[in-house]
Amino acid sequence: MVVTPIDALPDVGAYWKAQGGVWGGEFNDPIHFEYPGFEKPHVFKPNLYDETINFLASFVPYVGGAQFAAFLLAQFFPSLEQTEIYDMLQNPILHLEQWASFQKRWIG
Repeated sequence: MVVTPIDALPDVGAYWKAQGGVWGGEFNDPIHFEYPGFEKPHVFKPNLYDETINFLASFVPYVGGAQFAAFLLAQFFPSLEQTEIYDMLQNPILHLEQWASFQKRWIG
């Protein structure tokens, strides 16, 4: 959505809230508009089998090193744990399809 002039954001935000949406102006984020009834997607938590397989994958050369490097970086940059690439590194078996896509795109 584009709002011009920018000074009209509070008016548009008030209308958006009246329609049931969430406007970020209340949280010092005036350009954030959330759709009415929006629910965050369900976060997948791997079960014990998946965790075991991913742990065993950490002994594969380069995979374990990449996992450990990502873990160390996440200690200094905690928001890294929220990224998709971090999840792919920590759970490589669960993301085989995405790794194949990366390989096709970048390696050939």
